Amino acid sequence: MHFPRVLVPPATLALCNSVEAKNTYEYIVVGSGPGGGPLAANLARHGHSNNTLAINDPLTRWDFFVSRDLPEIEDQFEFTTWRLTDGEFYVSLDPPADAERLGIYYPRAGVVGGCAIHNAATISLPPDVDWQDIAEITGDDSWSVENMRQYLVRLERCNYLANGSTSDHGFNGYLDTSQADPSRESGLSLFELLGRDVNSADPNRDNILGLFTPHTHSRNGVRSSPANYLRATLDDPRGYPLTVQENTLVTKVLFSNTTSGGKGKEPRAIGLEYLRGKSLYSADPRHGRNSRGTPGKAFATKEVILARGVFNTPQILKLSGVGPVDELRKLKIPVVRHLPGIGTGLSDNYEAVLYGTFERPFLNNLTDNVFTENRPCAPGVECTDDWQRRYLRAQTYSHHAVGACAIGSDDNALAVLDSKFRVRGIKSLRVVDGSAFPVQPGKVPSLATFMSAKRLYMIFWQMLESIFGVVV
Repeated sequence: MHFPRVLVPPATLALCNSVEAKNTYEYIVVGSGPGGGPLAANLARHGHSNNTLAINDPLTRWDFFVSRDLPEIEDQFEFTTWRLTDGEFYVSLDPPADAERLGIYYPRAGVVGGCAIHNAATISLPPDVDWQDIAEITGDDSWSVENMRQYLVRLERCNYLANGSTSDHGFNGYLDTSQADPSRESGLSLFELLGRDVNSADPNRDNILGLFTPHTHSRNGVRSSPANYLRATLDDPRGYPLTVQENTLVTKVLFSNTTSGGKGKEPRAIGLEYLRGKSLYSADPRHGRNSRGTPGKAFATKEVILARGVFNTPQILKLSGVGPVDELRKLKIPVVRHLPGIGTGLSDNYEAVLYGTFERPFLNNLTDNVFTENRPCAPGVECTDDWQRRYLRAQTYSHHAVGACAIGSDDNALAVLDSKFRVRGIKSLRVVDGSAFPVQPGKVPSLATFMSAKRLYMIFWQMLESIFGVVV
């Protein structure tokens, strides 16, 4: 039986404990969201010691702002965010005088658990075609629909089906999943529609039109997240080898074989540089000129795994000398590996509000409104199809970006990762977060990222099994 050691950094950084040398571990995982958090916990639970470096402050947030690609509609988005003179935000199209325009707010959570802590907790299994697209892009059948379903079953603790009632869902995993209950008496006529399982294994699921009940990673109204799993691993009386190092910001991956002595060899990730302290990242609104951290290093004898999210994973790669060579040289960053695809494949799915009416007011009885009398209301605004298209073009937004370090085929010059999450041209370095997806994985990427973390853990497990025999 072989027990490796692991490290996870951030927004969260986890480091594996080691008996060999100070700050030397078997694995380092940078990030504690749906990608990094479960991976670190699973490795620890199977004997791989980890230390998670995290910005574990409930007030920590990172404020990102984005702009429209068309300047002519920049002033039309009704949720444009402005900064007032007192530092507070103002959201509207009619800001007070002297307000500073910031753009479209794209919030990020710099906490243990990552964006699974501050999102809407919605989970949705990607359409089968998305998994199949990745399998075809990479030529790797392990991304097939049939194979990927097992990772949902392994990680899920389903609360809306009877335990063991189906093999298509999991009932003993770490992530609670729930379905809104549309069973109030006045809503029984909707039950057949609203009770449908958007995460079912029905081969026709992706082609069904109609209403589906939202699914969340929660139980009894309480969010279930990577943070819960990490804390449960830390608190377990069996003493799993996991350490959480708080208030740690990873700044650089360290490599060997990057000098003349390593000429002709692929660079190998051997560790990290980081700063320790509060509000060190400039996107933190509390960051100031005097924000200084204590520098440190951690080393990995096996692998470094980046899971800092779709924006920060490519950022740390570029700061480490991995990325488009012209950009790195312009910024005077020593080039470790030319990977032109880093940061170039960013994509998002878009959302906007549509309003509709029912033929009869049966939904009134589903609410607890004090005012129960039906009264006349103003008719809806008449508008053309072209006006609606222009409205949607101006009001569309989303918070589900993926693809900045995309998986791809061997003959794709812009592919950053191979099908097993390995950074191309560099040994012992992988990425497991939303930036890895070459296609948008369904409506929201969180569940697909949880599943990818489980997939990567199983890849490690199979590697160790092939070397050492049975591994638990």
